[in-house]
Amino acid sequence: MAKLEFLQNVRAARNLLLHRVETDQPGLDPKKLETQLARAAIWLTPASVRGFSVRDFAELPPATRDVLKQNVERFLRVAEQVPPTKPATGSQVKEAAAAFRAMLKTLEPYLPTDDETQQIRKALRSISFPKNVVLTWTFEVGADSTGDPAIWIWVIVDDQAAKHEEFFTKTAREVEGEIRAALSAAGVARWPYIHFRTGSEQRALKDARL
Repeated sequence: MAKLEFLQNVRAARNLLLHRVETDQPGLDPKKLETQLARAAIWLTPASVRGFSVRDFAELPPATRDVLKQNVERFLRVAEQVPPTKPATGSQVKEAAAAFRAMLKTLEPYLPTDDETQQIRKALRSISFPKNVVLTWTFEVGADSTGDPAIWIWVIVDDQAAKHEEFFTKTAREVEGEIRAALSAAGVARWPYIHFRTGSEQRALKDARL
C-alpha cells in the first residue's frame, strides 16, 4: 500500500508542477502567470513523496534504485525547508523541480497516462475468460529488472477450479495466451508478466494490507 500511496502522491504533484497556464485575455502574459504558479509551489511539499520506500522498488536495477532514492531525498531536503505560510524561493523551486523531474524520469514506467490505463483495461475486458474459473483480474504497471516498461497481471481464479490438474496443464496456459494476444492487439507496448492467485489468496492479501 505504501508504494501505491507514494505513486499517487507523485502523480498528483506532477500534475501541479507540469500544469501550464493558457489565457486569451489581452495584457496577461502566460509565461509570467506560469512563473507565479511555480513560485506558489503547491507541489513543493513533503507530502508529494509520502510513502516512499526504496524497498518497494526491488525490481529495479540497484543503480537505478540508488538514483531514485537520491532524488527523493534531494527533493525532500528542499521541501522541508519551505515554510508552510510562505512561498518557496526561486532557488528552492529550481532545486526541487530538478530533483522531481529526475525522479519522474525513473518513475515514468510506473505513471501511465489515463489513455494507457484505459487501453489496458479495455484489452483485459475484451477477453472471454472461462466461466466459473476466472473470477476477476488486477494489474500493476512499472519497470522490470531491465528497466523496461512492464505490466504485472494477476488472474484471480476460483479455489476449486485451481485444484484441478487440468487448470495448470491447460487452462492457465490458454488464459495466458489470450491475455498476451489481447494486449498485443490493443497496442500495449509493456511486456506482460502473468500470475495466478486463488480467490482466498487474494482475500488474504487484502486483509493483510488493512
